[in-house]
Amino acid sequence: MAGITHQEIIHLLEIRCDYYTARRYLSDGLEAAGLEPAEAYGPEEALQLRAALAEISERTQPAQEGLAEAAGLVPASEGEAEPEPEPEPEPEPEPVVEAEPVVEAEPVVEPEVVVEPEPVVEAEPEPEVVVEAEPVVEAEPEPVSEAEPVDEPVVEPVVEPVVEPVVEPVVVAEPV
Repeated sequence: MAGITHQEIIHLLEIRCDYYTARRYLSDGLEAAGLEPAEAYGPEEALQLRAALAEISERTQPAQEGLAEAAGLVPASEGEAEPEPEPEPEPEPEPVVEAEPVVEAEPVVEPEVVVEPEPVVEAEPEPEVVVEAEPVVEAEPEPVSEAEPVDEPVVEPVVEPVVEPVVEPVVVAEPV
């Protein structure tokens, strides 16, 4: 490569910088190298600009590499062949472990379990509980004088029916 264009340097800087930072770095680099902005830069100018960009920031590394190629310090990467990938080593087969022969055991005879039936208890039906409410007697209000306030309201008793639990009969299965 005999040189590098201004726009190519901008593109190289934008690899690691945003739009404005790339232009700022190039402007500062040209000023530090004592160069004026131009459409293209020759090998000697590329070396000066590369040294100036190296002093500005590590983020200018892609542009420094491009300027080194433009100056002829590094061969261009366009013609390089890609290295062939190394073949992966074949995994070694796992050793075969032989199993011992299986010996069948004689069946174990378990004693027969005898379940004695429990007596079935039948529950007697429970009589219905009928709760009769007491009649409510309303008291006649006593005459109230203006000087005596009434403090307590009349509370009627609440009677709740009593419910007893139901006992269900137990069913026992016959032995098989």
